Amino acid sequence: MSLGLSVYAVAILSVMSFGQAMAQETEAPSETPLTVEVSQDDYSTALERVRARANEFRDDTRSLIERREAAARLSISQGYDVLIEELSAEEKKNRNIAVTKFRDFLSRNADHRYSDDVRFRLADLAWEQASLDWLSAHRDYDIIEEALVAEGRFDELPEEPELDLSETIGLYERVIERNRLLSKAERFEHLDGVYYMLAFAYKDESAIQRDEDSALALFQELIKRCPDSEYVDTAHMFIGTMLFDRN
Repeated sequence: MSLGLSVYAVAILSVMSFGQAMAQETEAPSETPLTVEVSQDDYSTALERVRARANEFRDDTRSLIERREAAARLSISQGYDVLIEELSAEEKKNRNIAVTKFRDFLSRNADHRYSDDVRFRLADLAWEQASLDWLSAHRDYDIIEEALVAEGRFDELPEEPELDLSETIGLYERVIERNRLLSKAERFEHLDGVYYMLAFAYKDESAIQRDEDSALALFQELIKRCPDSEYVDTAHMFIGTMLFDRN
């Protein structure tokens, strides 16, 4: 998995576009071309990630789902060294710039008409960063664990690192809070993707915030609030799998 510079360049340019839009609002309050540009470019990467996660779970049998999830976890656990090495210093710098600009925008414009677009993109970047931080911590943990086990010092083993998705979850929850009761015409265009990704975050087995009850409720609300969403079938499948496991 390689995170190209173009992702962060788009993010940075998008924030610049937001700032320009704000400056021009008094002169041109209905600047439709800019809105379309932001919609297409700013969070296209985030949308691709949502769809990719959904497509992974479209098989009809529960056994295939379990095998794919297990394979994905194994791939991550074996490949985090490669992930970290592939993320160059320049890419990290550009990621940090994008994240900083998005956070700054929200701190000054929490209720701006573009704020949910920014939250959606920032949540995705924050998830990526949290995952890389967790993988890096796991690499260090594995080294320490191996050394302590070899010496029989089991009582000195540290706690295993956990994935912290608090920022991502907070951003997604804020988008839902702002849009839950709005009509389809008024609400954030990709609210269904927000429901889906938030449920997926609560379902993540490595996350500190893992909460299957919350995940289940979010999948159910996705089906209720966004019945025409492309993620409804996948949500139904997750609900069935989770309820089956409980019984």
